[in-house]
Amino acid sequence: MTVMENRLRVLDDTTRQLADACVHCGLCLATCPTYIMTGDEAESPRGRIELIKAVDDGVLPADETTTRHLANCLDCRACETACPSGVVYHRLIEQAHEKWPRLEGQSWALGELAGWLVRHVMTEPWRLKLALLPMRVAQKTGLWKVAGRLGMMKLLPSTVTKLAAMAGDGSKIGLWPGVSRAGHPAKSADIALVVTCIGGVMMPEVDEAALAVMSKLGLRAGVSAMGCCGAIDHHNGRPEQALELARRNIEIAETEAGGTGPIACTVAGCGAMLRQYAELLESETGTDWPERARRFSSRVRDISEVVQPALTDDHRWAVRGDETVAYHGACHLAHGQRVNAPPLDMLRASGRAVRVLGAEAGEAELCCGAAGTYNLSHAAEANALGDRKLAALRGSDGVLAVGNVGCLMHLRARAVAQGAAVRVAHPIELVAESLGIAGK
Repeated sequence: MTVMENRLRVLDDTTRQLADACVHCGLCLATCPTYIMTGDEAESPRGRIELIKAVDDGVLPADETTTRHLANCLDCRACETACPSGVVYHRLIEQAHEKWPRLEGQSWALGELAGWLVRHVMTEPWRLKLALLPMRVAQKTGLWKVAGRLGMMKLLPSTVTKLAAMAGDGSKIGLWPGVSRAGHPAKSADIALVVTCIGGVMMPEVDEAALAVMSKLGLRAGVSAMGCCGAIDHHNGRPEQALELARRNIEIAETEAGGTGPIACTVAGCGAMLRQYAELLESETGTDWPERARRFSSRVRDISEVVQPALTDDHRWAVRGDETVAYHGACHLAHGQRVNAPPLDMLRASGRAVRVLGAEAGEAELCCGAAGTYNLSHAAEANALGDRKLAALRGSDGVLAVGNVGCLMHLRARAVAQGAAVRVAHPIELVAESLGIAGK
């Protein structure tokens, strides 16, 4: 094969070694959502690894075809769990995301409107609240339903209608929602709860439930002053912005929860990103950032890892949950953080019957299609994956429990679209209800 001039070096030497570790065994194929949906080798982890290596070697160009195959990846990391060779796939795809847009001027399939919303609105809670305010007012006054009946929603861009569907009806939250930091200072607490950009605005009731449960169990928790975790920037080819946010959050965390206490998070995607700080800053040799990042990442916990050990048989549950709960393990919780048992154990402690959604069909770990901003940039594919997940529901499943705000909003929107009679909730909300400190 001819090596092209002006070849694009996609991978650094360390990451190239990770790529070369792939032995093409194919065990990743059964876990990859895009391969399952298409049967296309180029839409599989090992296929994308070969594409990345071919571009890195100068054999293939970083053209529209290779860009599309990489952009279609959900970065769910299920292939990492399945891989017997230990290929750290997310490092390959993330380095490719960083290099390809600079060469081609691609926005990784995000439209101009969606890209602007993601970069400049979703990462700033006050901007997100402001952007949602007209819709929330329309919902509270009934104008939103009227507009829907008149077909006016069809006039809006598809990105806007998708966001509106995921935002829900707004019945549980106010016009300017948020989690109050009053009375919950993380500096004087043992546990720092991270309120995420989107989660804190779209579903503040989840973090409020987390604080209430921890208080009920005698755990001293406070709301962290940390800001955006940097996941959106990191996964969309903006590494410097992500690093800046990581450094800022590490500095803040060193002053909270005694500098050593757990950093709890209710959003799987953000929790996975926080745990990844050690990896992001490991190359800053000659500074103290690698060690500070390692200490930070070692403190990060999913909310279930904090709450589940504190639940004992001595607790008197105010409500013995009578619903059958179907549990979907969010990708960045199951694969990014390798947290599987704690959420299930936490739910079962409330007396509910719990089953893992899709387990019977061998698709327990199949991505639901939310995948950060993927559900906006690839709406049709994301909806198909979400519908595939919901198809595994049984008539007795009264609740679908999901430990990630993006998955929760996406699956809730798909359930509404299908008319499915299932409530979609965060596991910590169900625990709060069983303790008698929150209602449906």
